[in-house]
Amino acid sequence: MPITLLDGILVGFTLVSAMLAMVRGFSREVLSVVSWAAAAAAAFFFYKPVLPYVQPY
Repeated sequence: MPITLLDGILVGFTLVSAMLAMVRGFSREVLSVVSWAAAAAAAFFFYKPVLPYVQPY
């Protein structure tokens, strides 16, 4: 069976969709790691100023 134009278009759409999903997933993981690093930095820098407010609890 020969490959038709419709087959080529569908394969192209599938490949483009797969590439976008891969980039989106990578971006999501990078942002997740950055958010964890920002949370650690905030905890390190704001520990002493916030301690008097939360120590009674």
